Amino acid sequence: MFCDFLCCCVSCLCPECSGSDTFGTDICTCRPYLVFALLGAVQCAQRGGVGIIIYFRKEGRSLGEVTKFRVYNARKRQAGGDTAENYFKVTESIAGIRDARFQEMMPDILLWLGITRIDWLLSMSADKYDAITAANIEVMQRVPLPDSYVPKNATVEITAKISAGYHADPKTVESEESIRELRNLEMIRERCGAVMERAKNGKSKHFSVDMTRMKDVFDLVMKTTKQNYPDMKIPYHSRWRHFNEPDVAKLVASWKCDDVEKARRMLDLVTVSVLLDAGAGNKWHYLVSEAFSLHTVRKRASLASLR
Repeated sequence: MFCDFLCCCVSCLCPECSGSDTFGTDICTCRPYLVFALLGAVQCAQRGGVGIIIYFRKEGRSLGEVTKFRVYNARKRQAGGDTAENYFKVTESIAGIRDARFQEMMPDILLWLGITRIDWLLSMSADKYDAITAANIEVMQRVPLPDSYVPKNATVEITAKISAGYHADPKTVESEESIRELRNLEMIRERCGAVMERAKNGKSKHFSVDMTRMKDVFDLVMKTTKQNYPDMKIPYHSRWRHFNEPDVAKLVASWKCDDVEKARRMLDLVTVSVLLDAGAGNKWHYLVSEAFSLHTVRKRASLASLR
């Protein structure tokens, strides 16, 4: 996991920011994001991963500490109070520019550390994301600062950054709509197909596929199956034992498709059911009106996924 702390006024990033880190100002999100990143890095390390926080000394978007405090003071004292509409105008009126940083060199420290992939980038800065990906570092997911961490007066900063395209809107990165799409079986097939293609083309970091060995795999499976079940009457086993057999039969009978597609759908059902079960624990329940015996988590998860 990586969190880049680069600049005080980019809402999901903070460099050295004495105003926030030391004095706890409520006008920016530097300290809150630093705290959030420390927690995230520790949690990632506890899961067996690597947590990295890079803290750059770029006080006030490299405009300097004195300039930054002058901007803060002007924002607070302007007629009408601090507003997103005047956020950058105040900075430009005092410093002449809104940002003095050179982000293209920012990923150098990551490359020096040997980082080629970031699973969770704790930053919503468009400039920093573009610089990191331009350095051929793969970013899997961007994580915004949770609303509970954002000081009330710092929402001005975030709103201004999003409006100016300076800061990605978390709603466009992860939304309820995108989550619903990912839960759709058709989307699961589509994404699995994309992973398969990457693996077949040698572009996956986790899987390799040799299609020339597929016939060997098929022959081995058929040989083993016939040795154990010469009459080919294979009883329900593994996850299938946890499903209610009449429900499965009714479901399959409702499908208006050929046998190959039915087999695919059965694999969809089993695979998704098993993955939903993984690490579910015993603190959740699935209630049914029928008198089924649901004594185990696996049986509850199986029926829930089937339904």
